[in-house]
Amino acid sequence: MAVIDEFFHPDMQTSNHDSSKSIMTGSGSPSASAFQSGVSVDQLLAERLAPDTRFTSLSLSVIERGVSWDARGGWLPAIHDANKLKELLFEQDDVTAEKRAMDKQLEVIASNLEHVSPKTPYAQVMKNAEQEIRRKKTWLSTPKPKVDLTLRKPGDFAFHDQIMNMFDVMHLALKTDSTRVIALNIPFGDDVIRMPGMDEAFDWHKASHHGNGKVRLENLIKIETAMLQAYDYFLSKLENTIVDGEPLLANTTVVFLSDLGNASVHSHDNLPVMVVGGSHQHRGHIHNQEPHRLCNLFLELLIKSGVNVKQFGSSNRVGEWLS
Repeated sequence: MAVIDEFFHPDMQTSNHDSSKSIMTGSGSPSASAFQSGVSVDQLLAERLAPDTRFTSLSLSVIERGVSWDARGGWLPAIHDANKLKELLFEQDDVTAEKRAMDKQLEVIASNLEHVSPKTPYAQVMKNAEQEIRRKKTWLSTPKPKVDLTLRKPGDFAFHDQIMNMFDVMHLALKTDSTRVIALNIPFGDDVIRMPGMDEAFDWHKASHHGNGKVRLENLIKIETAMLQAYDYFLSKLENTIVDGEPLLANTTVVFLSDLGNASVHSHDNLPVMVVGGSHQHRGHIHNQEPHRLCNLFLELLIKSGVNVKQFGSSNRVGEWLS
Protein backbone atom coordinates (compact mmCIF):
# COMPACT_ATOMS: atom_id res chain seq x y z
CA MET A 1 0.00 0.00 0.00
CA ALA A 2 1.09 3.54 -0.75
CA VAL A 3 -0.53 6.56 0.90
CA ILE A 4 0.67 9.71 -0.83
CA ASP A 5 -0.08 13.34 0.06
CA GLU A 6 0.40 16.84 -1.39
CA PHE A 7 -1.29 16.28 -4.75
CA PHE A 8 -3.37 18.87 -6.56
CA HIS A 9 -5.05 19.66 -9.88
CA PRO A 10 -4.27 23.14 -11.27
CA ASP A 11 -7.02 25.71 -11.86
CA MET A 12 -9.49 24.37 -9.30
CA GLN A 13 -9.52 27.40 -7.01
CA THR A 14 -13.09 28.54 -7.69
CA SER A 15 -14.70 25.26 -8.65
CA ASN A 16 -16.16 24.28 -5.24
CA HIS A 17 -17.78 20.84 -5.63
CA ASP A 18 -17.44 21.00 -9.41
CA SER A 19 -13.88 19.80 -8.92
CA SER A 20 -15.34 16.29 -8.84
CA LYS A 21 -15.85 16.64 -12.61
CA SER A 22 -12.08 16.86 -13.06
CA ILE A 23 -10.76 14.39 -10.51
CA MET A 24 -10.01 11.76 -13.18
CA THR A 25 -8.99 14.16 -15.96
CA GLY A 26 -7.18 17.14 -14.44
CA SER A 27 -9.16 19.47 -16.73
CA GLY A 28 -9.11 23.02 -15.36
CA SER A 29 -11.92 25.46 -14.55
CA PRO A 30 -14.71 22.86 -14.17
CA SER A 31 -17.17 25.55 -13.04
CA ALA A 32 -16.79 27.53 -16.26
CA SER A 33 -19.87 27.71 -18.50
CA ALA A 34 -17.71 26.66 -21.46
CA PHE A 35 -15.93 23.88 -19.55
CA GLN A 36 -14.36 21.31 -21.86
CA SER A 37 -13.15 18.07 -20.32
CA GLY A 38 -10.36 15.87 -21.51
CA VAL A 39 -10.47 12.08 -21.44
CA SER A 40 -10.42 10.46 -17.99
CA VAL A 41 -7.58 8.18 -16.94
CA ASP A 42 -9.84 5.13 -16.66
CA GLN A 43 -10.89 5.44 -20.31
CA LEU A 44 -7.29 5.50 -21.52
CA LEU A 45 -6.64 2.42 -19.41
CA ALA A 46 -9.72 0.75 -20.90
CA GLU A 47 -8.34 1.15 -24.43
CA ARG A 48 -5.20 -0.72 -23.39
CA LEU A 49 -6.46 -3.25 -20.84
CA ALA A 50 -9.95 -4.24 -21.85
CA PRO A 51 -10.36 -4.76 -25.61
CA ASP A 52 -11.15 -8.44 -25.03
CA THR A 53 -13.66 -8.09 -22.19
CA ARG A 54 -17.44 -7.92 -22.49
CA PHE A 55 -17.41 -4.42 -20.98
CA THR A 56 -14.42 -2.22 -21.75
CA SER A 57 -15.11 -0.26 -18.56
CA LEU A 58 -17.79 0.43 -15.98
CA SER A 59 -18.78 3.93 -14.87
CA LEU A 60 -20.50 3.68 -11.48
CA SER A 61 -21.79 6.05 -8.82
CA VAL A 62 -23.65 5.47 -5.57
CA ILE A 63 -25.61 8.67 -6.21
CA GLU A 64 -25.44 11.53 -8.72
CA ARG A 65 -22.98 11.63 -11.59
CA GLY A 66 -19.98 9.52 -12.48
CA VAL A 67 -16.41 10.69 -13.02
CA SER A 68 -15.60 9.16 -16.43
CA TRP A 69 -15.19 11.12 -19.68
CA ASP A 70 -14.65 9.76 -23.18
CA ALA A 71 -11.99 10.86 -25.67
CA ARG A 72 -14.33 13.49 -27.15
CA GLY A 73 -14.98 15.10 -23.77
CA GLY A 74 -18.37 13.48 -23.30
CA TRP A 75 -19.56 12.62 -19.82
CA LEU A 76 -20.22 8.89 -19.54
CA PRO A 77 -23.50 8.03 -17.78
CA ALA A 78 -23.07 6.13 -14.53
CA ILE A 79 -24.93 3.12 -13.16
CA HIS A 80 -26.28 3.88 -9.67
CA ASP A 81 -28.18 0.71 -8.79
CA ALA A 82 -26.18 -2.38 -7.78
CA ASN A 83 -29.11 -4.62 -8.71
CA LYS A 84 -29.17 -3.21 -12.25
CA LEU A 85 -25.40 -3.58 -12.44
CA LYS A 86 -25.70 -7.23 -11.41
CA GLU A 87 -28.36 -7.79 -14.08
CA LEU A 88 -26.20 -6.12 -16.73
CA LEU A 89 -23.17 -8.25 -15.90
CA PHE A 90 -24.60 -11.63 -15.06
CA GLU A 91 -28.23 -12.13 -16.11
CA GLN A 92 -28.89 -13.76 -19.48
CA ASP A 93 -30.91 -11.70 -21.96
CA ASP A 94 -32.98 -12.37 -25.04
CA VAL A 95 -30.60 -10.72 -27.49
CA THR A 96 -32.58 -11.24 -30.70
CA ALA A 97 -33.95 -7.70 -30.83
CA GLU A 98 -30.60 -6.22 -29.82
CA LYS A 99 -28.81 -8.09 -32.63
CA ARG A 100 -31.35 -6.76 -35.16
CA ALA A 101 -30.83 -3.23 -33.87
CA MET A 102 -27.06 -3.59 -34.20
CA ASP A 103 -27.41 -4.90 -37.76
CA LYS A 104 -29.46 -1.80 -38.65
CA GLN A 105 -26.86 0.46 -37.04
CA LEU A 106 -24.12 -1.20 -39.07
CA GLU A 107 -26.15 -0.71 -42.26
CA VAL A 108 -26.56 3.00 -41.51
CA ILE A 109 -22.85 3.41 -40.81
CA ALA A 110 -21.90 1.60 -44.01
CA SER A 111 -24.26 3.82 -46.00
CA ASN A 112 -22.82 6.99 -44.42
CA LEU A 113 -19.25 5.91 -45.07
CA GLU A 114 -20.01 5.55 -48.78
CA HIS A 115 -20.67 9.30 -48.99
CA VAL A 116 -17.72 10.75 -47.04
CA SER A 117 -13.98 10.88 -47.55
CA PRO A 118 -12.25 8.16 -45.48
CA LYS A 119 -9.74 10.73 -44.21
CA THR A 120 -12.28 13.01 -42.49
CA PRO A 121 -12.77 13.05 -38.68
CA TYR A 122 -16.41 12.09 -39.25
CA ALA A 123 -15.36 8.94 -41.08
CA GLN A 124 -13.03 8.01 -38.24
CA VAL A 125 -15.83 8.45 -35.69
CA MET A 126 -18.08 6.22 -37.79
CA LYS A 127 -15.38 3.56 -38.12
CA ASN A 128 -14.79 3.60 -34.35
CA ALA A 129 -18.53 3.22 -33.78
CA GLU A 130 -18.67 0.35 -36.25
CA GLN A 131 -15.80 -1.41 -34.50
CA GLU A 132 -17.47 -1.03 -31.09
CA ILE A 133 -20.83 -2.31 -32.37
CA ARG A 134 -19.18 -5.36 -33.92
CA ARG A 135 -17.32 -6.03 -30.67
CA LYS A 136 -20.55 -5.86 -28.66
CA LYS A 137 -22.37 -8.04 -31.19
CA THR A 138 -19.75 -10.75 -30.78
CA TRP A 139 -20.32 -10.75 -27.01
CA LEU A 140 -24.07 -11.14 -27.48
CA SER A 141 -23.42 -14.71 -28.60
CA THR A 142 -21.31 -15.47 -25.51
CA PRO A 143 -23.18 -16.58 -22.34
CA LYS A 144 -22.65 -14.35 -19.32
CA PRO A 145 -20.88 -15.79 -16.26
CA LYS A 146 -23.04 -17.40 -13.59
CA VAL A 147 -22.47 -16.06 -10.08
CA ASP A 148 -23.92 -16.66 -6.64
CA LEU A 149 -24.61 -13.28 -5.05
CA THR A 150 -27.46 -12.00 -2.92
CA LEU A 151 -27.34 -8.24 -2.48
CA ARG A 152 -28.21 -6.54 0.79
CA LYS A 153 -31.63 -4.99 1.21
CA PRO A 154 -31.47 -1.41 2.50
CA GLY A 155 -31.64 -1.39 6.29
CA ASP A 156 -30.67 1.03 9.06
CA PHE A 157 -27.46 1.84 7.16
CA ALA A 158 -28.97 2.20 3.67
CA PHE A 159 -26.19 4.35 2.21
CA HIS A 160 -23.54 1.98 3.54
CA ASP A 161 -25.48 -0.97 2.12
CA GLN A 162 -25.41 0.67 -1.31
CA ILE A 163 -21.64 1.00 -1.17
CA MET A 164 -21.12 -2.58 0.01
CA ASN A 165 -23.43 -3.90 -2.73
CA MET A 166 -21.45 -1.99 -5.35
CA PHE A 167 -18.20 -3.44 -4.00
CA ASP A 168 -19.64 -6.96 -4.08
CA VAL A 169 -20.66 -6.65 -7.75
CA MET A 170 -17.38 -4.93 -8.67
CA HIS A 171 -15.46 -7.81 -7.12
CA LEU A 172 -17.34 -10.36 -9.24
CA ALA A 173 -16.96 -8.21 -12.36
CA LEU A 174 -13.19 -8.36 -11.93
CA LYS A 175 -13.14 -12.01 -10.84
CA THR A 176 -15.06 -13.11 -13.97
CA ASP A 177 -12.98 -10.80 -16.20
CA SER A 178 -16.19 -9.13 -17.37
CA THR A 179 -14.22 -5.88 -17.26
CA ARG A 180 -10.78 -4.75 -16.14
CA VAL A 181 -11.50 -1.07 -15.56
CA ILE A 182 -14.02 0.36 -13.07
CA ALA A 183 -14.53 3.92 -11.83
CA LEU A 184 -16.80 4.26 -8.78
CA ASN A 185 -17.86 7.67 -7.48
CA ILE A 186 -19.12 7.91 -3.90
CA PRO A 187 -20.30 11.54 -3.65
CA PHE A 188 -22.01 13.05 -0.66
CA GLY A 189 -25.32 14.80 -1.08
CA ASP A 190 -27.38 16.94 1.27
CA ASP A 191 -29.30 14.02 2.77
CA VAL A 192 -28.64 12.73 6.25
CA ILE A 193 -27.04 9.29 6.40
CA ARG A 194 -26.37 6.78 9.12
CA MET A 195 -23.28 4.61 8.92
CA PRO A 196 -22.15 1.73 11.16
CA GLY A 197 -20.92 3.13 14.46
CA MET A 198 -23.42 6.02 14.43
CA ASP A 199 -26.29 6.09 16.92
CA GLU A 200 -28.31 8.39 14.69
CA ALA A 201 -28.18 9.85 11.19
CA PHE A 202 -26.30 13.05 10.38
CA ASP A 203 -25.92 15.33 7.37
CA TRP A 204 -22.63 14.28 5.73
CA HIS A 205 -22.30 17.56 3.86
CA LYS A 206 -22.80 19.52 7.07
CA ALA A 207 -20.29 17.28 8.84
CA SER A 208 -17.71 17.97 6.11
CA HIS A 209 -18.08 21.71 6.81
CA HIS A 210 -17.19 21.09 10.42
CA GLY A 211 -15.31 24.29 11.24
CA ASN A 212 -13.61 22.22 13.96
CA GLY A 213 -16.95 21.89 15.73
CA LYS A 214 -16.96 18.90 18.10
CA VAL A 215 -20.25 17.26 17.08
CA ARG A 216 -19.68 17.66 13.35
CA LEU A 217 -16.12 16.35 13.59
CA GLU A 218 -17.20 13.33 15.62
CA ASN A 219 -19.82 12.44 13.01
CA LEU A 220 -17.42 13.04 10.13
CA ILE A 221 -14.88 10.68 11.71
CA LYS A 222 -17.55 7.98 12.09
CA ILE A 223 -18.70 8.40 8.48
CA GLU A 224 -15.21 8.31 7.02
CA THR A 225 -14.16 5.41 9.26
CA ALA A 226 -17.09 3.39 7.92
CA MET A 227 -16.11 4.39 4.39
CA LEU A 228 -12.55 3.13 4.88
CA GLN A 229 -13.84 -0.09 6.45
CA ALA A 230 -16.00 -0.66 3.36
CA TYR A 231 -12.94 -0.01 1.19
CA ASP A 232 -10.96 -2.53 3.27
CA TYR A 233 -13.79 -5.05 2.76
CA PHE A 234 -13.43 -4.70 -1.03
CA LEU A 235 -9.65 -5.02 -0.90
CA SER A 236 -9.92 -8.12 1.31
CA LYS A 237 -12.26 -9.77 -1.20
CA LEU A 238 -9.72 -9.12 -3.96
CA GLU A 239 -6.89 -10.42 -1.78
CA ASN A 240 -8.77 -13.62 -0.90
CA THR A 241 -9.83 -14.40 -4.48
CA ILE A 242 -7.31 -16.62 -6.26
CA VAL A 243 -7.18 -16.34 -10.07
CA ASP A 244 -4.57 -18.33 -12.02
CA GLY A 245 -2.72 -19.12 -8.82
CA GLU A 246 -2.44 -15.53 -7.57
CA PRO A 247 -4.57 -13.22 -5.45
CA LEU A 248 -6.73 -11.05 -7.69
CA LEU A 249 -5.39 -8.00 -5.84
CA ALA A 250 -1.85 -8.82 -7.01
CA ASN A 251 -2.93 -8.03 -10.57
CA THR A 252 -5.41 -5.26 -9.78
CA THR A 253 -4.44 -1.66 -9.02
CA VAL A 254 -6.97 0.06 -6.76
CA VAL A 255 -6.79 3.84 -6.33
CA PHE A 256 -8.76 5.62 -3.60
CA LEU A 257 -8.79 9.42 -3.76
CA SER A 258 -10.76 12.62 -3.25
CA ASP A 259 -11.14 15.88 -5.17
CA LEU A 260 -11.04 17.86 -1.89
CA GLY A 261 -8.14 18.06 0.55
CA ASN A 262 -10.09 19.93 3.24
CA ALA A 263 -13.80 19.89 2.45
CA SER A 264 -14.52 22.21 5.37
CA VAL A 265 -13.17 25.15 3.34
CA HIS A 266 -13.46 23.62 -0.16
CA SER A 267 -9.67 23.32 -0.42
CA HIS A 268 -8.39 21.50 -3.49
CA ASP A 269 -4.82 21.28 -2.19
CA ASN A 270 -3.11 18.33 -0.51
CA LEU A 271 -5.42 15.77 -2.10
CA PRO A 272 -5.17 12.36 -0.40
CA VAL A 273 -4.39 9.32 -2.55
CA MET A 274 -4.12 5.65 -1.61
CA VAL A 275 -2.82 3.06 -4.08
CA VAL A 276 -3.16 -0.65 -3.29
CA GLY A 277 -2.40 -3.82 -5.21
CA GLY A 278 -0.89 -4.42 -8.61
CA SER A 279 2.78 -5.09 -9.27
CA HIS A 280 3.93 -1.76 -7.85
CA GLN A 281 6.65 -1.15 -5.28
CA HIS A 282 4.50 0.18 -2.46
CA ARG A 283 6.37 2.27 0.09
CA GLY A 284 3.80 3.03 2.77
CA HIS A 285 3.25 6.70 3.57
CA ILE A 286 4.97 8.98 1.09
CA HIS A 287 5.09 12.62 2.10
CA ASN A 288 5.86 14.86 -0.86
CA GLN A 289 8.06 17.76 0.22
CA GLU A 290 6.23 20.03 -2.22
CA PRO A 291 2.88 19.87 -4.09
CA HIS A 292 2.77 17.66 -7.19
CA ARG A 293 0.22 17.48 -9.97
CA LEU A 294 -2.05 14.48 -9.53
CA CYS A 295 -1.86 13.87 -13.28
CA ASN A 296 1.84 13.03 -12.82
CA LEU A 297 0.73 10.02 -10.74
CA PHE A 298 -1.92 9.15 -13.34
CA LEU A 299 0.74 9.31 -16.05
CA GLU A 300 2.96 6.95 -14.06
CA LEU A 301 0.06 4.49 -13.69
CA LEU A 302 -0.75 4.70 -17.40
CA ILE A 303 2.83 4.01 -18.47
CA LYS A 304 3.24 1.15 -15.96
CA SER A 305 0.02 -0.33 -17.39
CA GLY A 306 1.44 -0.32 -20.91
CA VAL A 307 -0.34 2.74 -22.28
CA ASN A 308 1.86 4.48 -24.85
CA VAL A 309 1.46 8.09 -23.73
CA LYS A 310 3.93 10.87 -22.90
CA GLN A 311 1.52 13.32 -21.27
CA PHE A 312 -1.84 13.17 -19.53
CA GLY A 313 -4.11 16.01 -18.48
CA SER A 314 -2.06 18.64 -16.67
CA SER A 315 0.99 16.41 -16.13
CA ASN A 316 4.42 18.00 -16.43
CA ARG A 317 6.55 14.92 -15.65
CA VAL A 318 6.29 11.18 -15.06
CA GLY A 319 5.84 10.33 -11.40
CA GLU A 320 8.07 7.86 -9.54
CA TRP A 321 5.94 7.10 -6.49
CA LEU A 322 5.28 3.44 -7.38
CA SER A 323 8.67 2.45 -8.78
